Amino acid sequence: MRLALIFCCLLCSFAQADTVKVPGGTFEINWRSNFTAAEQENIRAWLRHGAESTALVNGRFPLTTTNILVQRARRGSGPVPWGNTIRNTHPQGVSFHVKPASSFKDLVEDWTITHEFSHLFLPYPGRDDIWISEGFASYYQHILMMRKGTLSEQVGWQKFADGFARGAADPNQSVSLDTASREMRQRRAFKRVYWSGAHYFLEADLHLRANGSSLDQVISNFLICCRHQNTRWTGIRLATALDKAAATELFVPLFQQYEGLTRIPDYQSTFEQLGIRFDGRAIILSEDPDQSKIRRGISARRSLTELQ
Repeated sequence: MRLALIFCCLLCSFAQADTVKVPGGTFEINWRSNFTAAEQENIRAWLRHGAESTALVNGRFPLTTTNILVQRARRGSGPVPWGNTIRNTHPQGVSFHVKPASSFKDLVEDWTITHEFSHLFLPYPGRDDIWISEGFASYYQHILMMRKGTLSEQVGWQKFADGFARGAADPNQSVSLDTASREMRQRRAFKRVYWSGAHYFLEADLHLRANGSSLDQVISNFLICCRHQNTRWTGIRLATALDKAAATELFVPLFQQYEGLTRIPDYQSTFEQLGIRFDGRAIILSEDPDQSKIRRGISARRSLTELQ
């Protein structure tokens, strides 16, 4: 009887998984809660939309096979109150807690999916250097939504500005970023850590684009040269690999500089390089072609066919 029960449970478990094709790969979706057929289809459409948005870095999703766990959100705010990457399984993937009554519009306008999917471009550098991991995902989360057309340029860059403002308001400004990152949970230094890391990648992207390259290109090269190296990744090893992919010395010197920073960088001055100025906390986008060129190179709407 016990064997029969175990066999039936295994069959139920297998029945809960389905496969969805995404650009350059496949999602293996495991439904960890009961969803109606209509709810499942809505969530599948949201997952495809998120995959297509994420693929706007280099034309394809970062993994060929991705493990997706979906379960009902019982509490929390927003349509997707919780998401986290899954690093200790093969294949790697993402777990989402979703409110099943959410509309497709509400789901795609939530940043959680592009944040979590962006994590999959880079290996996990360890908790001590989590600022570089969370900074990368925070940098791309709204950019990908702008590229997909989910957010307008005005709204997307305003969300960036608001994020940096939250990072600057975080009380953990008197300690180094290295310390804030290692003690992020104890200090509740999430905003300082995430948005300092996002500025690191914005600064790197601006430098690369001023010299004929881009962070997109570096990540595309990184996926080929380094993503699947069998090594214990740390922040400095990741920065070294990114320099290899960029064929320049940029990420390591910036990494060493940022580790010692005791406050979030001056993001308003950085935004000036994008043709963005501030009126209080609101932003004003320049329409001047020279001032807006790099900004639009980063966030302008595009299609997958342009990248393939």
